[in-house]
Amino acid sequence: MRMTSRLFLAGMLGFAATACVPPGDTEVGVSAQFGPGIDVYDYDPGYFGAWQSDYMMWTPSTVYVLNGRFYGSPVRGARAVAVYRYHDRYFLPPRDRSWEHKDQRYDYHNQPKSKDYQHARPRAPRPGNGRGGGH
Repeated sequence: MRMTSRLFLAGMLGFAATACVPPGDTEVGVSAQFGPGIDVYDYDPGYFGAWQSDYMMWTPSTVYVLNGRFYGSPVRGARAVAVYRYHDRYFLPPRDRSWEHKDQRYDYHNQPKSKDYQHARPRAPRPGNGRGGGH
């Protein structure tokens, strides 16, 4: 009986600790629940190539966004966003109006919204900087 009471108390304390996370720390809770997010970059022609000539080297992919964080796997409540992948880097498609509907492989139904571009990282790290991935 005592062991059951202790387990119940430990469980309640654990629940209370997670329920009392301040609103600003929700990203920590989301990361703990869904794993770390992934970096999605804004399109940079200097790194990913000029879309007019290089887009066939890019691989269309889908990531999931929740509270401004991108995830590589589906997350409950997240929205699917179509992106590209090149040299192990995810990036949003070009914003050039003439880009629209050029790539028949791309999922235009799930194209990014303007707020997704606000959450993207501005520039992909160059290869050989010790962060892994790259060319």
